[in-house]
Amino acid sequence: MFINNLKQRILSSSRLTKSIIAGANDYFFFFISNLVILFFNQERIESISSELFLVTFISPVIGVSCLYFLGAYRSLVRFIDFTSILELTRSLFLIFLIHSLGFIYIDQVQILFSHFLSFKDLLLGWSLTIVFIIGSRLLANSFFSDQISSSRVLIYGAGSAGIQLASALKFSSEMEPIAFIDT
Repeated sequence: MFINNLKQRILSSSRLTKSIIAGANDYFFFFISNLVILFFNQERIESISSELFLVTFISPVIGVSCLYFLGAYRSLVRFIDFTSILELTRSLFLIFLIHSLGFIYIDQVQILFSHFLSFKDLLLGWSLTIVFIIGSRLLANSFFSDQISSSRVLIYGAGSAGIQLASALKFSSEMEPIAFIDT
């Protein structure tokens, strides 16, 4: 009962509220990824400066800001598809490049830390962020979508019209496309 009430409350909330919830979710997972990287560098944790700890909190803000400007919060989680996931992966890769260049610059100038994070650490953080953020989007999609199709359909023609029909039917609760037939 509580879950259904929460679900209906979130679904009936404004688009801005939903975007804020998605942004908070992404901040949390960016932050968790940063903590995992720090945990794997456990032998160096004693030498963590307050500036590096501050970077651990600020880099997720940069990540969420980049996702916002790249349009990741414009699409609705209920209607996520492969294209949305691909676009989110591209955005996260761009954020990874920005982080990598930033850390390389910081490491060369040696402002915040010297040789604290390696490229392997940044790659691990990016991989974890992708798994966490895309995984949370897919879980939210399965939680918020009420797709119980009453009939399964075959689509005759695998051209652009057939693909458009399949995309439209994917969000229908009446019909579920299961295959294409083409000669």
